[in-house]
Amino acid sequence: MASVALKPLPAYALEKLSFVPTPPAIITKIPTSDNRLMARADLNGDGLKEYIFSDDNKDGLHDFEIYAYEDEAVLLGQFSAFKIMLSDSVRHGVRSLYVYNNPNNDYAYQVYEWHAEQSRYSLIAGLSQQGGAP
Repeated sequence: MASVALKPLPAYALEKLSFVPTPPAIITKIPTSDNRLMARADLNGDGLKEYIFSDDNKDGLHDFEIYAYEDEAVLLGQFSAFKIMLSDSVRHGVRSLYVYNNPNNDYAYQVYEWHAEQSRYSLIAGLSQQGGAP
């Protein structure tokens, strides 16, 4: 009988973004204001990090914008939320986003997926998690 060696699969989890003040060099390249916060993440595994901007609203909804930048800034998505997390799921090679609109419930979120035909993130129609606390 032949033996089979199984290779363990990598484990992925939701990834929290770390926002910092936007550096002046980025402000000149991407249409955002200097009072916004910025996080960077490689959303499509190409080794280049995309830019995620958030306003500095500490108590309410944030306005998020996601940009890719190579030779010019390209808007990939925008929405309002209390927070966003990078999902462990991928569509068309791009990580999905969990968008939280309830500051008191981490189980209530909407999923935004990459839509290649639109070249931007879009809300998955009819898909949201409204669960209560465990």
